[in-house]
Amino acid sequence: MKHRVILGLLLTASAVQADTLALWNFNTDSLAPSTGAGTLSPIGGVSSFFGFGNGSSDPAVPNRAWGIGNLPPQGTDSGTAGMEGSVSTIGFSDIQLSFDIKTQFSSSKYYEVRYRTSNVGSWVTAASFGVATEDVWENQKTFDLSTLDSAVNNNAQFQFQVVAVFKPGTDTYAGMNDLANSYGGFGTVNDRVTVSGTAIPEPEQWAFILGCAGLGLLWRRSRR
Repeated sequence: MKHRVILGLLLTASAVQADTLALWNFNTDSLAPSTGAGTLSPIGGVSSFFGFGNGSSDPAVPNRAWGIGNLPPQGTDSGTAGMEGSVSTIGFSDIQLSFDIKTQFSSSKYYEVRYRTSNVGSWVTAASFGVATEDVWENQKTFDLSTLDSAVNNNAQFQFQVVAVFKPGTDTYAGMNDLANSYGGFGTVNDRVTVSGTAIPEPEQWAFILGCAGLGLLWRRSRR
């Protein structure tokens, strides 16, 4: 029984410990990552500003956040405006994107998370979501991209977007009351934009784990 517990702990430690590849908390009023390496920028002609992040999942004091404004005019350019980032995932699998998001009454209610696995080519929609209520943080919204496409793993050219889109089934943006006439193009306030993953074990780590498993089997046989 003892060797099973040891082996289980080793496998668990090697398989489920997530590492932060890049984290943006915006507490220095900058788009430079606060942890790790990567790039983050506004896209689609939006405006960009920094403000208070009170209510997000960031425990820092003071807590700052990054705002995006001036989304496209009503009925135009769905899926073009928001934020875009790039992070190398070399040496990592189980890639996830997470972030905190807050809107105002005239913001778009609907957004898409997109990704691609090279610096050129089409973007792939990973998920669509709507924000429930204005002026309320929705914290740690998490999207497991590796379950959709294993190519996001161990990839030096992984990129992601979060963009405003038309209300599903329509050709217009919806404001936060889900009506087109309340949309004013405000955008979002964002915090703790994070790309995380699980380190891919090096060959010597697997050798150690398998060696422990072999010792466990020998111990079991010696007990018989």
